[in-house]
Amino acid sequence: MKWSDGSPFTTDDIMYWYKDVLQNKDLVPKIPSWMQNKDGSTVLVEKVDSLAVKWTFKETNTNFLLELTTKDYGDRLYPHLPAVPSI
Repeated sequence: MKWSDGSPFTTDDIMYWYKDVLQNKDLVPKIPSWMQNKDGSTVLVEKVDSLAVKWTFKETNTNFLLELTTKDYGDRLYPHLPAVPSI
């Protein structure tokens, strides 16, 4: 998959969203429910390689893929943005 400018879509785009947007309290004051464990902590997202990420919940979450792809609770933050090169 590629972005509209032809750049490849990679796990760096997901990790940029996770680290620099989702966890930035100025941009996202409250972590959306679909990115929280039952205890309220943030789900862990880790880069496996350039095409794979690992989402780790503290407990089983069989609805995650459904929530990720089809739900809209008004707090929807799509889990990817074009990664911005470090300055």
